[in-house]
Amino acid sequence: MLWQAATGTGIVAPPISYEIGGEQFVAVMAGWGGVGGLALPQQINANGTSRVLVYKLDGDASHPVETQRPRLAVPPPPVTGADTSIDRGEALFVEHCARCHGANVGIGSGVVEDLRYMSTATHEIFDEIVRDGLYSGLGMIGFADQLSSDDTTDIHHYLIKVANDTWQQQNASGWWHDFSGWVTSGIGDVIG
Repeated sequence: MLWQAATGTGIVAPPISYEIGGEQFVAVMAGWGGVGGLALPQQINANGTSRVLVYKLDGDASHPVETQRPRLAVPPPPVTGADTSIDRGEALFVEHCARCHGANVGIGSGVVEDLRYMSTATHEIFDEIVRDGLYSGLGMIGFADQLSSDDTTDIHHYLIKVANDTWQQQNASGWWHDFSGWVTSGIGDVIG
């Protein structure tokens, strides 16, 4: 190996090398995208930051490598769905939503929205977005022909549960939090 650099996320395409004024550069698309980014869970230690990175041969500058996912700024809505609704919502999410929003229990891939981080306003219009296609101009088609209002309620209950689990993990303290962080980091290093 002649050289390597940490990008903090996946590499989307092969790098290219070019020369300007007698100096060599290497450029690479870094991020988590394309068809694979929709279908596969994001790398454990990647944050989804997408950018073009260009390195100069023998250069000594560096770029920030942010490997932490954003934290929930405010607590999500309380879990109100019954366990049966949440379980049904998870199955419906896997069947209808995971292909774009991430198969990893509602954790987004970085290509489209991570639904754990929905705003209060988004929670209020969840059914209109999912069933009626309110955001169809942004690429989120409506599923009224496939999902009933009860179905989207169950999916919403599931996502609220996942968001609350994330909130609790992010605000946990003590030895279990430290231990689980150490394990997750180790798994990320092994996979990476």
